Amino acid sequence: MYEGLFTCVKNFPEYGSAIMDVSSYFADANAFNYAIDELHGSLSHSDIVVGVEAYGFVLGTAFAMKRGMGIVCLRKDRKLALADLIVEYSMKYRPKNIMCANSMLLKGRDCVIIDDVIDTTGTISAAIELVEKSGARVVGIGSLIAEKSDNLAQLSKDYPFYSVYYFQDILSKVRKQK
Repeated sequence: MYEGLFTCVKNFPEYGSAIMDVSSYFADANAFNYAIDELHGSLSHSDIVVGVEAYGFVLGTAFAMKRGMGIVCLRKDRKLALADLIVEYSMKYRPKNIMCANSMLLKGRDCVIIDDVIDTTGTISAAIELVEKSGARVVGIGSLIAEKSDNLAQLSKDYPFYSVYYFQDILSKVRKQK
């Protein structure tokens, strides 16, 4: 349902890579509400939501509002002036970092981490590490799209995980960039 709203963009951010653009999906109110309802019904209770930059902020904020709770946003690539907790990690095309300001807002809390797309699990694993370093517990992870992989299977053993869609299941239905 709504898979045709995604666009597969090839050779971005570098040649040989591809990303799934979700902006058209978020622009469709019915699709967006469907995703939030799916995540809401599938993830366990938490005290606060953690959104991962950038579309994870959008998805996480809507999810937090549905649950009547707040959100802490994690930024990437040193874009946060007041970061008090930083985790370095590797992506398939370059080293990265993820950071949080006011990480004390997470201490002792049960968190659900939300990101729009999970493919290599590098970013979400770094987000988990950051949340746990802050003294919080990760009680669930949610995404709009995830890629089925050995890394994701392992992550799902360690943490409750739910994705609205999987790359492999929707690839034939998405729009292709020309």
